[in-house]
Amino acid sequence: MLKKFATFVIILVSFAGLNGQNPPTHDGIQQTIDAFIEGLNNKDTVLLKKITDPNLGLLTVFHDGRKNIVAAETMEMFINSLAKGKTYHREQAGCTIETNNIIATAWCKYVCHDGKKISYCGINAYQLYRTNKGWKILQITNSRQSFKCDPIVVNEQNSN
Repeated sequence: MLKKFATFVIILVSFAGLNGQNPPTHDGIQQTIDAFIEGLNNKDTVLLKKITDPNLGLLTVFHDGRKNIVAAETMEMFINSLAKGKTYHREQAGCTIETNNIIATAWCKYVCHDGKKISYCGINAYQLYRTNKGWKILQITNSRQSFKCDPIVVNEQNSN
């Protein structure tokens, strides 16, 4: 009986290793998200285009005092507004990442500073997919509010 069980375990482990997938890792996902924030802060459109899908979806959800509003942007609109818009410093921390090594979802707290004052805050929800060259951002949905915004501890550990 023990011999049959041992044989079964060996076969099971052998087949488990045949799929060619490495165990899911959050490192490349977090690096891509960090690069996105760096690109925003530096208005680096070359970097932003490199780490995002050409069909990037951008949605913002905010409350106007009566109801939630959803605003959509194309990548072109986003890049143009970044180049012409006000300069903000964005900080992000506390990302929770889930992945199966093909796609990933990340949920991250953020704040935007206008000088030394917090202008707004919320959650960035990222959808990413894996390519041969690394992770690309496919969709970003963020909430935005200008009240109850606490400073983010930048050194806060990501909860992978």
